[in-house]
Amino acid sequence: MTDSNRVPVRFNAVSPSRLQSRRSGVHRSLNAGNSRRASAKLCGAFLGSLLILVAARATAVENLEAGKQALRPATGKEYSASIPVWLDVLRRDPTNAVAFLGLGLAYAAEGETTNAIKAYDEAIRFAPGIPESYFDRATAWHKLGDQQKAIKDFSQAINLNPAYADAYCGRGVVLSAKGELDQAIKDFSKAIELNRTNFTALDGRATAEQRKGDLDKAIVDYTAAIRLNPADVRLAYNRGLAFEKRGDLDKAIEDFIHMVQLAPSNPLAHFILGETYEKKAEWGKAAQAYGEAIRLKPRDPALYHDRGRVLSMKGEWASALSDFREAIDLNPRFAGAYNDLAYLLATCPEASIRNGAAAVQAATKACELSGWESWYYVGTLAAAKAEAGDFAGAVKYEKQAMLTKGLTRRDKEDLEKKLELYRRGEPYHGRPEIVEGSQ
Repeated sequence: MTDSNRVPVRFNAVSPSRLQSRRSGVHRSLNAGNSRRASAKLCGAFLGSLLILVAARATAVENLEAGKQALRPATGKEYSASIPVWLDVLRRDPTNAVAFLGLGLAYAAEGETTNAIKAYDEAIRFAPGIPESYFDRATAWHKLGDQQKAIKDFSQAINLNPAYADAYCGRGVVLSAKGELDQAIKDFSKAIELNRTNFTALDGRATAEQRKGDLDKAIVDYTAAIRLNPADVRLAYNRGLAFEKRGDLDKAIEDFIHMVQLAPSNPLAHFILGETYEKKAEWGKAAQAYGEAIRLKPRDPALYHDRGRVLSMKGEWASALSDFREAIDLNPRFAGAYNDLAYLLATCPEASIRNGAAAVQAATKACELSGWESWYYVGTLAAAKAEAGDFAGAVKYEKQAMLTKGLTRRDKEDLEKKLELYRRGEPYHGRPEIVEGSQ
């Protein structure tokens, strides 16, 4: 705002909890096509490529070495077909460890994790020296949430094969999930030492570094991983997030644009890009990105709310009102949309947009839906009362908002300035400003 004496109007920023929830789904959503592979192998499609071992029915598995030579990579379509293949081998050779290993992998690929573990148990019972059996059982234990057993099996795989890079990578993933980031980084580093082209280990180490706050190191590792696998959507997102956390929004946007190019039909990708443009106050580009997300997911009320906010910042008041109302139509209990609709109706610089009575109705609904626990919503009701000419009510609710504990100094100053306006019998009108944490 150019006028330093003007009291800032603040629409709700993206709710931190909602944003976190939506961003936490990015990995799943951007990799939906790989979900079955991810369930089969911990360092599989979600963290790298999955190797499924399947034997041709005509191949007789007579001993361990012959069996291992008979195994070949399989496609996703062969997952189900491989189960009867392995069962047929086991009917002829019930102690064949490689067949049990292949059966376990096939079960894992089908999401039958418990059956997979039983098959791995048998593989280990008949041939305890195969490191892959421990690796794959560790993967299954991790999926079931038993991290200690997963770590134990990954460690045994490493004991049997000290050059087993994927086992170090897998153990690193589990340690990272447990919050043991320093140990996880050591394992990822060992995997990278054993295989410099292991982009999954680079990705894992970068993620652990990012969680530790070592953003520069994380960006270096993500960049190396991207160089090895430039078409990986997650890597573009992860590095963009690291740039964003470092405060380099321009580079974050470059990565998020690349993410959108890799996943053009994913609404979450467009949402992330729009939210980052919003942080840069590039309202037009943010609205465009949110609009593309809406095109792909037209029944998501939050996306209309997001676009409504930035359209308000852009000065497209009528379009913003339309988006807020659409968000409410899609979710009649959307307190944030009611609040921002009320704020615009109460404070818009353009007189033709303002409607005090409708603002009071919407603001009251927002307060009711939130249990009157949001000082920001109560402040919106005060502004609506003032626009409707009820200055006594405006003073009452502004004072109520000011009683909230934990207000920032800026919040207190804003509330005090508006309170003085209401005491003088003046409503507040002005261009909005989005502030994080206002919800």
